Parts: sequence; structure tokens; C-alpha cells
Amino acid sequence: MLKKLYPRREELAAALKRHLVFFNTTPHIVTLLLGITTAMEEKNSQQKNMDATAIDNVKASLMGPLAGAG
Repeated sequence: MLKKLYPRREELAAALKRHLVFFNTTPHIVTLLLGITTAMEEKNSQQKNMDATAIDNVKASLMGPLAGAG
């Protein structure tokens, strides 16, 4: 999916690095978080003024509370 969004090698490398950070949540909740981050990656690929660190921040801030709920 990232290869389709980021055809330039530098942008793809940055996106891949964003998704190599620690991420731990319950398996049945992960689909919600991955959907959110996929939508954010799509928006980031279209709008160059978006802060890409927001993608990591959303994942990090939601993985704990949603894992507790799941």
C-alpha cells in the first residue's frame, strides 16, 4: 500500500521508517488503528504540508487505551 502512495524512494523510506516503531495492541483492535493510520498516510501523500509525526502520535496514543478496551 505504501508503494502505491509514495512512488518516490525517499518518501517511501520515510513512510516505512514511521511504521517500524514499537506498536503493540490486541489483534482484534489493530484493524481500527491500521485503518486510521492508512487514511492518515493517504492524506500525507496528497498534502505535503501535513505533519507526518502526527501518524506516529495517533498510533502511540491509541494503542494502549484501545488494547485495554479490547
